[in-house]
Amino acid sequence: PVACVDCGACVSACPVGAIAADSKLTPDQLPFVELNAAFYPKREGKLPPTSKLAPVQDAPIVHPRRSGPLTVAIVGSGPAAMYA
Repeated sequence: PVACVDCGACVSACPVGAIAADSKLTPDQLPFVELNAAFYPKREGKLPPTSKLAPVQDAPIVHPRRSGPLTVAIVGSGPAAMYA
């Protein structure tokens, strides 16, 4: 696509190895360059951004309990959950 800046980030991020630089394609893969170009036609004018940041929301006010133990649920197993 025209928006590509040739940084290579998509190549390493693709989980199935389906993305490659056009300079590294084999002869049997070259037809896909034209298919890709046809899929992303050139447009007149500037396109709007493809993503927008979500609005910042205030954190909810949580009042501490007066009795009993603190109960916490950790959802997920990513970095945030491992350090909780």
